[in-house]
Amino acid sequence: MSSSDSSRSDLAASLAQCAINTSPAVLKVQTSQLVHRLNLLSAFFPGRPYSETPLEGSTILEIGCGQGDTTIALAYAVGSGGKILALDPAPLDYGSPYTLKQAQWHLSASKLGDRIEWIRADPLEAAENGSLDSKGVEWVVLAHSLFYMSGEDYVSKLLEALAKFGKEQGGLKLLFAEWGMKTSVPGAEAHLLAVKAQTAQPLRGGNVQMSLDPAKIVELAKHAGWAVEREAWIEAPQMDDGNWEVTAARSMDKGGSTREAKALLEKMEDSIKGSAECMDVWTGVFSL
Repeated sequence: MSSSDSSRSDLAASLAQCAINTSPAVLKVQTSQLVHRLNLLSAFFPGRPYSETPLEGSTILEIGCGQGDTTIALAYAVGSGGKILALDPAPLDYGSPYTLKQAQWHLSASKLGDRIEWIRADPLEAAENGSLDSKGVEWVVLAHSLFYMSGEDYVSKLLEALAKFGKEQGGLKLLFAEWGMKTSVPGAEAHLLAVKAQTAQPLRGGNVQMSLDPAKIVELAKHAGWAVEREAWIEAPQMDDGNWEVTAARSMDKGGSTREAKALLEKMEDSIKGSAECMDVWTGVFSL
């Protein structure tokens, strides 16, 4: 392990203490998730220390914060003078093994808690109804939140609403990170196929309600008025998300599945040679 890898892992382990966890196994997963979130910061701002990026001292609107994995990394990056507006539409009793309410409450009580404001709202409605106008938002972050949205049309409208909001505020930048719907390691094929199967036939209340490849995301962003500043890819095979999505896909009703979903599930099972690894992650930085 290089010194930079060691430093990143040490920081992730320290930040993981802010999250809710009750066992070494949960803490290990949380640390892995935070290593990845720090990698996202490096992709957005290459060559910059995590605490010395352009995010320092700023106000960030994080869309789809969930239980706060990315929120923790962002709260560290903005420093004591910054603020995270952590927005999510899900009910507070959503989530496992901990609910959003439990996870968010615990994070609020941590050393980073005073940098976070939790907002329960639909992202599109919040961007359009003026409730964010006085918040001083300078950055918008969507990190691993797109799969939860209702479809391509919703994403298109959200990007348009955020562009309109940003222009009215005098400027805004958008940081986007999502599973890139491609693999660089054979063990990640099951993750990709599990996501495709759930896209073809979404599970009620599941993590995957839709998916878009990066080219389509860029197309929608440009149509909404955003300009691409940079794109980068991250390999993240060691993450647990691949196994989680395979497990979710296996819970699908095979008898009631569509022909497309059944075919994808069969390919997924055929591709599994052991523990599922994760597909690659795409990142993009956009401005108005």
